[in-house]
Amino acid sequence: MARIVDFQIESKPQMKIIGKALKVNMKQIATNNPIGGLWETCFEDGTFEELEKSPECLLDPSYVGWMGDFNPATGDFIYICGMMAKPDMPVPKGYVSRKLPASEVSVTWVMGSSTDEVCQQAHCLSEEKLKEAGYMADMENGWSMEVYNCPRFTQPDEAGNIILDYWLPCRKAEA
Repeated sequence: MARIVDFQIESKPQMKIIGKALKVNMKQIATNNPIGGLWETCFEDGTFEELEKSPECLLDPSYVGWMGDFNPATGDFIYICGMMAKPDMPVPKGYVSRKLPASEVSVTWVMGSSTDEVCQQAHCLSEEKLKEAGYMADMENGWSMEVYNCPRFTQPDEAGNIILDYWLPCRKAEA
């Protein structure tokens, strides 16, 4: 069972997420999740190497899985496998981007024994922690993001656990 090992509310600057995108349906994830295949493609086709050619334009060296553009009527959303960049970084041909405004973001470290475990539970755990802290998800921003920090995510601890950083725009809960 995944658990939270750290939680902070942080002010994040305006940024751009740049990478390769996939339209996903919430029902599809339960039976045939295509997101792993997108990651495989991005590692094989040099997606990250292209972005890493301009390190001065990147805000963080971590790879990210951005989720947004949710359509409640269909259950569809866009998943971008990419990196965080400064707002003025040019978008390479064949890539997509999303501009994120400066905002308050909950940064939750979710620990678990597998990628599936931490990714499947990160959103609910983050929302619960936000509520405890007197905050709520800021749905006007309408996104969330898995941040695959090295070494927390890439190098399991002595018990075999990894830590996923999960970002969720937030605001003070209304009384």
